[in-house]
Amino acid sequence: MTDLTDITNLLSKTKVQQLNEVDFSNKGLKLNNGEDASEVVNAIKQCKDLQALRLSGNTIGVEAAVVIADALKDRKELERAYWSDIFTGRLRSEIPLALESLSKAVFTAQASLVEIDLSDNAFGPDGINAVKSLLSGRPGYTIKTLKLNNNGLGPNGGKILAAALRECYKNSGDKFSLKTFICGRNRLEIAGSEALASAFKIIGTLEDVSMPQNGIKSEGIVPLVCALACNKSLKRLNLNDNIFSQDGSKALAEVSLFCNWFCEKHCRKAMANWPYLQYLNVGDCLLGSDGAIAIANVIEKHNPNLQEVLVDSNDIETDAAIKLATALKNCSSLQKLDINGIEELKHCIEGSVVADSLCSLSDDEGLLDEAEDDSDASDAEEEPGDDTTGKLIEDSELHVTGKSVTPDASPRSLNTHQDFSDYEEISEDKKFRCVVDDLNGPMIALRYVAKQSYFPKQIIPILKAFINKPNEKLDKCGESKHLLMQTLFQPKSPKCV
Repeated sequence: MTDLTDITNLLSKTKVQQLNEVDFSNKGLKLNNGEDASEVVNAIKQCKDLQALRLSGNTIGVEAAVVIADALKDRKELERAYWSDIFTGRLRSEIPLALESLSKAVFTAQASLVEIDLSDNAFGPDGINAVKSLLSGRPGYTIKTLKLNNNGLGPNGGKILAAALRECYKNSGDKFSLKTFICGRNRLEIAGSEALASAFKIIGTLEDVSMPQNGIKSEGIVPLVCALACNKSLKRLNLNDNIFSQDGSKALAEVSLFCNWFCEKHCRKAMANWPYLQYLNVGDCLLGSDGAIAIANVIEKHNPNLQEVLVDSNDIETDAAIKLATALKNCSSLQKLDINGIEELKHCIEGSVVADSLCSLSDDEGLLDEAEDDSDASDAEEEPGDDTTGKLIEDSELHVTGKSVTPDASPRSLNTHQDFSDYEEISEDKKFRCVVDDLNGPMIALRYVAKQSYFPKQIIPILKAFINKPNEKLDKCGESKHLLMQTLFQPKSPKCV
C-alpha cells in the first residue's frame, strides 16, 4: 500500500508541458509575396496559443515577411522563434528588410522570447543590426537560448551583437539571464571576440557557450576566457578550431596571469570557476604541450564532472598527453576523451574510467613528436629546387570525380584561387570541370611547399585568412588543416617552417 501511495504522489507531481506551435520547417517553400505566404499566415491566425513558430528550411522574401509579420504583431504569447535557414537564394539587400519586419512584429507584440534561432542565414553585420532592437528590447529580456551560427557576422557584426546584449542586460534591470550562446563559423576574429567578452563579463549566467571556427587568435581568446570565468555555472564550452597558442591556452587555466581588467575576485584560474563543467572542446586550437599541462593541473582539482574532453589536433607530446589523461582519472562520469593517437596512453590509464572513454587509437596515427622528427630529417636532406615535390605529386595522383588528374608539380607554378575546393582541369575544350572531394592531398602538398625557402612570405597572411575561412570541405581535413596552420604560424624562417 505504501508503494502505491508513493507512486500516486509522484504521478500527481508530474507535469506534461505542451508546446503549441506552427511548424513549417524544412518544407522547401519559396515565399515571395503575400499570396505565397497565405498558408503560413492562416496557420498563425488559427493557432489559439502560439508559443513557437518554426520556419526553418524555407526561403522568405521581403513581401512575404511583411505579411507574416502582420500576423505576428499581436501574438504576445510567442516564446520561441526557430528561423534558421530562411533566406536561401535571397539577395543580401533583401535579408535585413525581411528580418526587420519580423523582429518589429515580435517587438510590437511585446512577446517574452525564450529562444531564438537565426543560424545559417548569411546576413552579416546588416542582418544583426536589423534584429538589434529585438535583442536589446523587452522581448530579449527573457531569452535563455540565442543561436547565431554561420551568419557571416565578422568582427563588426560581433561588435553590434555584443552592444545589443549589453544594452539588454542594462534595460532589463540586470535580470537578463542568457543560458545558451551559439555563435560558430562567424569570423569574429579578435575584435568580435573582445566585444562579446565585455557582454559575457556582466551577464554571468551562461551555461553553454559554443564559438568554434571563428579565427580568434590568442589576443581575442584571453579576454574571452577571462569573461567566461565570471559565469560560474558554465557546463559546456566549445572553442574548437580557434588559435589559442601559448597565451590563450594558459589563460584558459590561469586567468590571473593575463586578466588586467577584472576585479580581484575573478582573477583566478578560469576552469577552477567552472565546477559544473561537463563538456570541453578545444580541439585544433594549437594548445601545445604546455597548454595541455596547464589545463591538466586545473582539471585534477576543480572539474570532477567532466564527461567529454576534446583536445585533438593540438600537437600535444606524449608526456603532456599522459598528464592530461591522468588528471581525468577522478572524473567518474567521463564518457569521451579525444587526444589523438598516442599509444602510451593505453598503458598509463589501463583499467580506469579514462581508458573506457578514450577514442580509438589506430597504429598508423603514431606519436606526434616522432612524425615531426621524420619530417624535419627529410627536410634537412632536401635542397630547394630539387624535384621532390614533383615526385610526391607524380606518385599520388589527384583523384577526382570520374577521372584522375596530375597537376603541374612545379612549386613556382602554384596559383592561389579564392576557393580550391573545385579543381578545373586544363583540357583542350576548356570546359571539363571536376570536383575534388578530399583536400587532404593538396593540404599536405601545400604544407610541404610552405616549408621551403622559395615560398613567398608575403602570401602567408593571405593563406592563413583563407584556411581560417569556414569551408565544409576544408573542415573535413582536420589533421592536415591543423598541421598546415601550425606550419604557417611557427615563427621561423621559411626554410625551417
